[in-house]
Amino acid sequence: MAAKLTVTAANTKNDIAYPRVGVYDAEKKYKDSFSVDKFIAMVEDKESLVIITAAWTSKTDGSKHNEKTGKISGNTVTITDGPDTRTYAGITDESFNHFYAVAKAIKNGSDTFNSIKMKESEKQQSDKAA
Repeated sequence: MAAKLTVTAANTKNDIAYPRVGVYDAEKKYKDSFSVDKFIAMVEDKESLVIITAAWTSKTDGSKHNEKTGKISGNTVTITDGPDTRTYAGITDESFNHFYAVAKAIKNGSDTFNSIKMKESEKQQSDKAA
């Protein structure tokens, strides 16, 4: 069975959902996900290593997390997470192209949405005046 791409979501610490691109292999029983921006970078610059997350230490419990990188080569996504490497093979060009189009639409839509200045509600205006 070939690996598959999917659109998934994660939550911010304020419980706000944001989209991510996921890759999984049901037979190997592993999965990874990354931001839409990182997926776009991997597709646009195939064969190049993209840093998904830098190494970091949790402020809450002090646990250490490895740098995570990704790369698309041919029909394979390779994720390196510290010393571990996970290979997702057999993804078709058609899947990459469709998910790339969706990722670009999500990115363009969020950029447009974020650039819209909303009118303040009457309550917000009265709170500011107080």
